[in-house]
Amino acid sequence: MAEPVFNDKWAQSWGKEISNSEDYRHQAAEWQWPITFVMRPSSQNEIPGNRSVFLDLYHGECREAREASERDVAEAPFLIAADVPTWKQIFTRELDPLMALMQGKLRLERGSMGTLAQYVGAAKELVNCAARIETLFPD
Repeated sequence: MAEPVFNDKWAQSWGKEISNSEDYRHQAAEWQWPITFVMRPSSQNEIPGNRSVFLDLYHGECREAREASERDVAEAPFLIAADVPTWKQIFTRELDPLMALMQGKLRLERGSMGTLAQYVGAAKELVNCAARIETLFPD
């Protein structure tokens, strides 16, 4: 059954997909920082306010995946944000996350671009993991 994107159950499913990915484990073997992903509305009709997901990623493991708290949004070492259409394009593999960053559609609002650039393969596998989840996107 499809889950609304960026809700708690969807986040937990994403965490399970990440945990089951040998490719992610390999690509992110040295990654050691939590990330919060934020989905912002691009119109009043999509979602009321922001939705966000917290992933505790450490050396190729997803130790925790859940809907992010306000504290997670305020304190996570890496914060990546985009609007609803951009996340939909990324999670349906219509838009490469690296291209989205370069175009300014996906924004690194906190964290080091230099560090992130070292883990392009891991980022792509995070997207692949999310794409495997049956997802409902806001209209």
